[in-house]
Amino acid sequence: MLVKEGFNVLLVDRRDEGESTCTDGRHSAGQEESDDFAVVADWLVATKGVHPKSLGMFGVSGGAITTSLVPAKTDKVSAFAMEGTIFDFSAAAQHEVEFKGFPGFLWQLALFSAQWFHGVNLTETSVTSAIDAAGDRPMLVLHGDADTRLAYQSSVDFVAYAKSVGVDATLETFKGADHTEGMLTETDRYAKALTSFFDANLVP
Repeated sequence: MLVKEGFNVLLVDRRDEGESTCTDGRHSAGQEESDDFAVVADWLVATKGVHPKSLGMFGVSGGAITTSLVPAKTDKVSAFAMEGTIFDFSAAAQHEVEFKGFPGFLWQLALFSAQWFHGVNLTETSVTSAIDAAGDRPMLVLHGDADTRLAYQSSVDFVAYAKSVGVDATLETFKGADHTEGMLTETDRYAKALTSFFDANLVP
């Protein structure tokens, strides 16, 4: 979608996924991954001459959760687009545990385990603090309202909070779409929303 519209795109595998380095085989709910994404932005600016005003970030599902935290980690990204993100970490973590067939309360054990055994605080950077840090950098959230993996309401709450603190945030809803299906069920509208967002908010 973005390449077809003339955007230069760098695809980044998060740590422990795809072709990226496997450090421990676990994800950190975007905490460590957003540090990595911030370093990628720093690298593009420092070594490739990309101006921050020309640099946007787009993440899907876990990548969206990671992207949502990046505003708190760097000022070198000027626009953020996310497909299916979270707002209330506790609620999302409980839902994820239940989605995988386990009792919801077990997410608290995962929180403790991450801190105790791996030194990772899964709530260190909150979504609200990252939204606050966005300032005048706009955000686009795309989400199917029939998502069974990440609750659609989380994106509604995300955008509502962003607007309440003065952040330019937009929610694009895809009726009847399950998790990340909006790009398949309404491809043209999805592509237009995404490319128009970056066209309007990034400097060529």
